[in-house]
Amino acid sequence: MDAPPTAPDDLDALPVGVLVHHRGVIERVNPAALEILGAPRERVLGRGVGAFLPPQEAARLTDRYQRRVRGEPVPAEYECTVLRADGRYRRVELSVRLQGERAFIALRDITDRTLDRDRRLALAHLGASLHLHASEEAVLQALRGGVADIGLSCALLDASGDRPRTHFADLPAVVRDALAPHLGADLRRLPRRWFPALEDALRWGESFVDDVPGEVGVLAGNVVAGV
Repeated sequence: MDAPPTAPDDLDALPVGVLVHHRGVIERVNPAALEILGAPRERVLGRGVGAFLPPQEAARLTDRYQRRVRGEPVPAEYECTVLRADGRYRRVELSVRLQGERAFIALRDITDRTLDRDRRLALAHLGASLHLHASEEAVLQALRGGVADIGLSCALLDASGDRPRTHFADLPAVVRDALAPHLGADLRRLPRRWFPALEDALRWGESFVDDVPGEVGVLAGNVVAGV
């Protein structure tokens, strides 16, 4: 991620967050950065960068800034955690450029991407550990518990026959309760017949759905039709 020009006149128009600090004090900030920090401009300007960082990150970034000013080799792009005004944490990607004692920092919110990466790693570790269990029942129990600990849901379907049979479907209560009224049935009794997402998962080992309302509509149609 490239940093903005060193003296831009149009920081506010840039799609990435940008802030400029002088010896750690924020002098300029654009709307995209304010969105990430969750604070109005007047609560950001004049404050130290460390006010928006957890203590451990503040110490790490202060050390890097001082090393950069001394001319020592340090990464120009890296990730860090910022502390929003509402107390929530966001993971951001930073790109830093110096102009004298001023630092121009471009930042991009990568929280969702980071969570996805961490979940994929956790799933990989979980999958690698399943062979340690001696029985199918123990494997399924470890799978269900491990997936829930990661914050995901899982289901076991029997692919024999022309209709899948659901052995179990572990869905968060909030998801199950939100969708069940639209489907007219408890999600644990669905699906009642094959539909594209499940067919792809069976054929290729995975399936990605970017139209959740559409998939819900397919399931709702199955229930209404009584198939």
